Amino acid sequence: AGALPVVVPPVRVVDVGAGRGDLSLALAMAFKDCEFLVIDVNEASLVQGKALANKLGIRNIRFKLQDIRQVGKESSEGAGGPQSPFDLFVGLHACGGLSDAILERAMSQPAPASFLVCTCCFGKNKDLRSSAYSGSACANDAVLRLADCVSASSGGLSYKAMHTL
Repeated sequence: AGALPVVVPPVRVVDVGAGRGDLSLALAMAFKDCEFLVIDVNEASLVQGKALANKLGIRNIRFKLQDIRQVGKESSEGAGGPQSPFDLFVGLHACGGLSDAILERAMSQPAPASFLVCTCCFGKNKDLRSSAYSGSACANDAVLRLADCVSASSGGLSYKAMHTL
């Protein structure tokens, strides 16, 4: 009579704004014990990613047409309560406010998740920025908002700051 084996649930990774999911496809091939969910608002990209996953025989990845603001608010399979929390949020090309939204989602789970976010295109996706920044005295000083003030052609502070990060 030996001890029962310990069952460890798989690490759950959500790749946000991932297009066709190239990063998650590579990771899913390398980390077969993890579960990957690729979300994006571009359905055509997701269809391409799903076709590539099927062609490569990758079974630990799913693709979902979804806005970051809906992550964790519904059942992952369409029934039975809220979506299980994720262990890791990934945003490889998280344009502007998408970075803020990913961090907000990662921290709003019952158990905060780890994250890997590579921000870019600082002036995009302003509608995804947290309302906590709206109307604050320091809002104009936030690094993610610098690009809203000065263009790249002027060589101003915002251009230098966003390329230093």
